[in-house]
Amino acid sequence: MPTYYTKAEADALFLHAGEDSASVKRDLTPLAAADESKAIAFASVFAAKPRQVVATVRSPSGGDNIFAVVDDALTTSAGFTARFTAPIPGAGYHLDWLAIL
Repeated sequence: MPTYYTKAEADALFLHAGEDSASVKRDLTPLAAADESKAIAFASVFAAKPRQVVATVRSPSGGDNIFAVVDDALTTSAGFTARFTAPIPGAGYHLDWLAIL
């Protein structure tokens, strides 16, 4: 049986970058050349450690493909750390992330 959401529930699922809710946090964070990892502090703390954190490195046009790995040992209700498969080679790279309680 399908699940239906009210407008308020649906709006809570589709926040804009940088907006927080009690159960969802997301943002697009600039990365610096030579970064090998990035520590992210949530703008507001979750009630508990998030169950899921997804992070993706966005590269500029023609840039290198670099992947982010979320370090579970460094994930708390206040933030997380993502490690990269290679150092960030230059300007124009961002960490696109989503954390769900």
